[in-house]
Amino acid sequence: MISKLKTAPTVEPVSLIEAKLNLRLAVTSDDALAYTYEDDLLTRLITAAREYVEHYTDKCMITQVWELYLDTWPDSNVIKLPKSPLQSVTTIAYTDSDGNTTNFTDFYTDTASEIGRIILNDTASWPSATLREVNGIKITYSVGYGATSSIVPSAAKTAMHLIIGNMYQNREAVVIGVTSGVLQLGVNSMLDTLRLYDGA
Repeated sequence: MISKLKTAPTVEPVSLIEAKLNLRLAVTSDDALAYTYEDDLLTRLITAAREYVEHYTDKCMITQVWELYLDTWPDSNVIKLPKSPLQSVTTIAYTDSDGNTTNFTDFYTDTASEIGRIILNDTASWPSATLREVNGIKITYSVGYGATSSIVPSAAKTAMHLIIGNMYQNREAVVIGVTSGVLQLGVNSMLDTLRLYDGA
């Protein structure tokens, strides 16, 4: 099983202006727009914070498109998708041993569960064609809470602000005489309310 990001999110859950205001680099939005000296750094920190949140929770914050590659069809009638929350499945395509690619459409999706699922229709079965040896199945699907930051849970955005603040203030891998245990506990405790568990 291989997951590959096809289309990255077009916005971040925390904007550059919000990050500057939270870091007290600016008092108003106009001040934040005027302060541009560290925009590149802050933009990287915002993305890194979002990626940490997504990795820890196994949930994607903003709409993005992923591809899942499988070598074989499952033994059951369900394929669990590794990224969530599931919005939709665009295509399921399989390539046979002769190199012919076909779209499979005899399925429906479960977007209500914590873990997004692809489920065979009642009378359907997975294709019987001999698949090419590696990555014979490609599933393209969209995940995320939505296309804008307004729908992203507050816990995720607050955790991002904590992470951004820590990375901004501490720019080395090791900070002498400082422990990060309290910060890490606060971030992870907040994200535990969103974390995806396979038993869901």
